[in-house]
Amino acid sequence: MIRRANREDAEAIAAIYNMSVAAGFCTADTEPQTTAGRRKQMEAHPGPVHCYFVFEWDGKIAGWASLAPHRPGRKALRFTKEVSFYIHPEYQSRGIGSQLLKHIIHFARESGIKTLFALLLESNTKSIGLLRKFGFEKWGHLPGVADFEGTEVGQFIFGRRVK
Repeated sequence: MIRRANREDAEAIAAIYNMSVAAGFCTADTEPQTTAGRRKQMEAHPGPVHCYFVFEWDGKIAGWASLAPHRPGRKALRFTKEVSFYIHPEYQSRGIGSQLLKHIIHFARESGIKTLFALLLESNTKSIGLLRKFGFEKWGHLPGVADFEGTEVGQFIFGRRVK
């Protein structure tokens, strides 16, 4: 089941995110997030368009996705949103990422959003494959911008029009 996230979901959302941090080369963060920090980020994405969605599996949050503003305050960019998604390792390869991304695209279209993009490390091949599956294309590459204690990794920009 996919539903909008609420304040109480911040702990599970942060825990899933922190698993990606611990795995390395999945996100540019190198330090885990606190529940309070994630809650603050969630509150900075007020609805109706900037929001988090969670996927529940047997009553547990198995993954989440979010839509965030791109360069807040710049009115010409109001129809462009950044999408992020993370799946708990125990629930990966079960189609949850596909369902969340499909949901986000449908929600974006219904909300009048015209463009979605994702920023991800070039080493995150699973997420790249999922984005390509849903019609996202590589729009840019920032070579060597992430430094993991001397190991440099580039970042890709993937995007698609949704209108």
